[in-house]
Amino acid sequence: DPRGPAPAPAAPVASPDATVAPQMPETTMEDVARMFLDRGGADRRIRLNGDRCLPETSLSIGDWGGEGSYPQQIGALRTRLTGEFDRPHPETVAALARLYLHVGFGAEARSVLDMADVPEAATLSSLARIIDDEDAGSGVFAGQAHCDTPAAMWAVLGAEPGAVPDQIKENAVLNAFESLPPHLKQLLAARLSDGLHAAGATKAARSVLARVKRGIDALPPDIKLAEAQIDAPERDVTETMAQLEEIAETAGPETSAAAVESLISLAAREDRPGAPGMSARAVQWLKRVRPTALYGTPSYALHLVDVARAEGI
Repeated sequence: DPRGPAPAPAAPVASPDATVAPQMPETTMEDVARMFLDRGGADRRIRLNGDRCLPETSLSIGDWGGEGSYPQQIGALRTRLTGEFDRPHPETVAALARLYLHVGFGAEARSVLDMADVPEAATLSSLARIIDDEDAGSGVFAGQAHCDTPAAMWAVLGAEPGAVPDQIKENAVLNAFESLPPHLKQLLAARLSDGLHAAGATKAARSVLARVKRGIDALPPDIKLAEAQIDAPERDVTETMAQLEEIAETAGPETSAAAVESLISLAAREDRPGAPGMSARAVQWLKRVRPTALYGTPSYALHLVDVARAEGI
């Protein structure tokens, strides 16, 4: 073009009142962690140093009962459960769930938690599953056996069968157990003792059983079984087997099954014959108690071998 290139359009002149976008500061992982903690409500359990311990204030289950009989307390809370437009109050839902847990009703606690969005629902649901002895290893307490709070006890109780938690804080476990109401002590003592014993904390396991035996005239079969398993290495094999046989004959289905398992393992280890009929009991136990997925696995085969060896087959 003879007239030359057209001049470039002038850049727009910024208005003196124009807003300049501020420079955003860089967000660090610590900032993200703090934001999570600020939003975490009662379920906060992540610490900036990487430690995970639920606080004692979230787990004071011994304090979750009120005045009056349990039916009266439950009835009063259920009456207050709904408000305007029949919408459940989250605070009342949480209070009722805590009361159910205090009483030992895990399934009822989980059911009521479905009625509203409760900030601490994850913790309460995990407590409920552990109380009911369901879904071990999947709760919020995984990896917290080392904590200085009651989380240590719930971590041991919630561990997968056969799993050995690392670095158990035994004093925290025993203190938490001592703070439980008597009926929960009886419900959880044998399982807690078994978990501690399996982890090598035998002294703490004995302490749990000693604490629950106070004031009990007749020991429940699961407590007898826990004691027999702990004492087995120091007792005469014949006496231990006789005690396990008695428990297997007289206890309820689950404790009887556990006694049969212990008896067959002990008989196989000591190369002794089992009591008459133990093979039938063991097979019955394998069918009813062990999960279906076990069939055809090496563990299932080993149990059948133990049965055969125990009776000299």
